[in-house]
Amino acid sequence: MSDFSNGDRVELMLTTGMTLGISVTKGGSEVPGWVPADSSAPPRAWVDDEPEFAFSGAVTPTGLLLDVGSILNRAGASAFRRLGEGRAVNIVVDSGRQRYALRGTYGALAELVGCALKVRAGEVVFPPRPSPPPTVASALPAPPPPQAAAVAQRPPSPVPPSEPRVTGSGSGVVVSDTGHILTADHVIEGCRGLRIIQVGGTQIAAEVVGRDPRNDLALLKAASPLPSVIALRMESLRNGEAVVAYGYPLGGLLASMGNVTFGNVSALVGLRDDSRMLQISAPVQPGNSGGPLLDMGGRLVGIVQSKLNAVNVAMASGDIPQNVNFAMKGSVALGFLQAHNVEPVFERRGPDLPQADVTAQAQKVTVKVLCLGAAQ
Repeated sequence: MSDFSNGDRVELMLTTGMTLGISVTKGGSEVPGWVPADSSAPPRAWVDDEPEFAFSGAVTPTGLLLDVGSILNRAGASAFRRLGEGRAVNIVVDSGRQRYALRGTYGALAELVGCALKVRAGEVVFPPRPSPPPTVASALPAPPPPQAAAVAQRPPSPVPPSEPRVTGSGSGVVVSDTGHILTADHVIEGCRGLRIIQVGGTQIAAEVVGRDPRNDLALLKAASPLPSVIALRMESLRNGEAVVAYGYPLGGLLASMGNVTFGNVSALVGLRDDSRMLQISAPVQPGNSGGPLLDMGGRLVGIVQSKLNAVNVAMASGDIPQNVNFAMKGSVALGFLQAHNVEPVFERRGPDLPQADVTAQAQKVTVKVLCLGAAQ
């Protein structure tokens, strides 16, 4: 779900039949006034600025139903995947166009698109639907024999509780040998439970032991110790220094073993000269949040937090920014850890390592953080 600056709220639903449901509410009433009930033409929608990949649909009492499967059939999987990277959705009904920024989805659309592609490819198989209820003629079973009467009267077995569903994901980095994990606060906001996934796919329960919403930092504690721990760099970064970002972006679309990107420190401050932040050119995507920013020796120098909203900047300035991303400085993260009685490992800057070696080091200490919601 996404909350928008104009007060509207959007809920996304993607069915296995490749129908995208978009329910738009405003002020508690479903379907805002700009969507006429007697629309003479079917609504159209597209993400970002790609109207050539528009999909059509119909207005319903609860929202819009859009046939995104037509993109998959017409333009192939690559165009369909770009839906999951969308930063804005454009909806046109009777020539009236509304544009919504999807900045609050935290990769939800990407997860839906990835799941739909797996279903279409046969990688996910759903159990068969239950048989219809019996007809009246066959609804009454034959009376049980006397010896089975006691068995027939036993109460039914309790139904096991359903598993909580994953509502979002991000990244984290192991900072102590007792299982402490540093991540971004917005990754765990609103979660009813947490799990982490190590390299190899093992899931472990985790709990929140510290939060700093102002600096967007959170400290987790895994249910069991983790094998590898990151070392914090003692020296400050220099402007222009090479850095590495590692994490689990766009879950369901990109590699489940993690992704690495390389770049440089573009500025030693963030937006509006925020001295807590670093500006970096290493590309990041939704899901990278909370992951480590390393120097070329494999030492922690920051926590990945955000990227500049290219759509909003382009609409305001007419120019599309590229590779403008931000990380919280390691010095701020250190103060947060020490405030929660976690003393990390320190290392001085040493010789740079080959990119493949830095990547291997990052993979060992980075985990995927799963946000759990209500059970299905």
